[in-house]
Amino acid sequence: MNYYLPNKNISDIFNGLLKNGGKINFIAKGRSMAPAILDGDIVEVLRIDDKIKLKKGDLVLYSDEENNPVIHRIIQASPMLIVKGDNASLPDSAISYDNLIGKIISIKRETKIMRPTTSKIKIIFMKIMYKIKKLFNPEFLVPEQHKAIISVKEKYNQEEEVNLHRKSVKDGLEEWEEYFIKKYMNNKGKVLNIGCGAGREAIALTKLGFEVTGIDISENMIKTAKEESESYDLNINFDVCSVIDIDKYESSKFDYIIFTRALYSYIPGQNLRIEVLTKAKELLKDNGFLTISGYIVKEIAISNLLRRKIISKIYGLKNKAEKGDFMVDAVSPASSKGTCFCHFFASKDEIRNEIEKAGLKVIELWKENFWILQ
Repeated sequence: MNYYLPNKNISDIFNGLLKNGGKINFIAKGRSMAPAILDGDIVEVLRIDDKIKLKKGDLVLYSDEENNPVIHRIIQASPMLIVKGDNASLPDSAISYDNLIGKIISIKRETKIMRPTTSKIKIIFMKIMYKIKKLFNPEFLVPEQHKAIISVKEKYNQEEEVNLHRKSVKDGLEEWEEYFIKKYMNNKGKVLNIGCGAGREAIALTKLGFEVTGIDISENMIKTAKEESESYDLNINFDVCSVIDIDKYESSKFDYIIFTRALYSYIPGQNLRIEVLTKAKELLKDNGFLTISGYIVKEIAISNLLRRKIISKIYGLKNKAEKGDFMVDAVSPASSKGTCFCHFFASKDEIRNEIEKAGLKVIELWKENFWILQ
């Protein structure tokens, strides 16, 4: 289970442990330790002065191979230290005591403060009760399409998401965007940037000489994008607009259309995704290019379909849940509250099928998930 401190790394966390009387508190992100630790729980960590006193069942914070902070449970304390997430089927690799940062001494959930249990019986009981509650997990309660779209808007309107996107503006283009630009965007034409967020792509593209229109369903994102572009003294057309309303623009207006990373997965329903692609095709000039990407996670896409359908029936939801539809609580490391719609594709063929039904042609599939279309 990974945990995040904004703008902090492992060394910062370690220094914090030393400076603040040997303790530090931060917010949990992840599911590998559920239900012992859930998203949003406030975890209190104590500096480890005597590693010999660590025992089987203790929860420890350590630095993994990529220098990420992780909290898992000790399943073997000696002769080597082995840890495992409560929901993981296999233990982690053995970790060095040098990578240990601290021991979890308390967990705050809303107004309740709990001490971590090391009792195997209690842990099993907690997991059973958690699975019972998961039968009615909100992530399966996918609403009708209109409300699903609103859920995405509300998620990306949240302050923490906007602030994260604002910070990303200075990072400029991602690798896949640079590839698309260098290979396919040879003429400095008009670009429609769908899901522009705080303006990262639009600002970078404008600096390269393109005429950019950036749209986003989030009013707060667009407000931030305008502020950021003004700080660079750039004239960019930003517009609050849902991806389903892109037909407001005139046909054959754009040379290039860029759907921001994974935005395609946030469009609810196969029929609506095909409709959006069809509209995008109409906006492209002859010989123009379009790029999309989505989440392809087979295990998630095909899991719990029957349970999702049953829950939708119980709750009287109007739409029929499609394989791969979920309401997710985390769209970024900054996410803290609320859920929004997200579709996980079971395979590349699922995306390819939708592309072909929209009348588009696949020119290239780059790194298995970035589709260049015409």
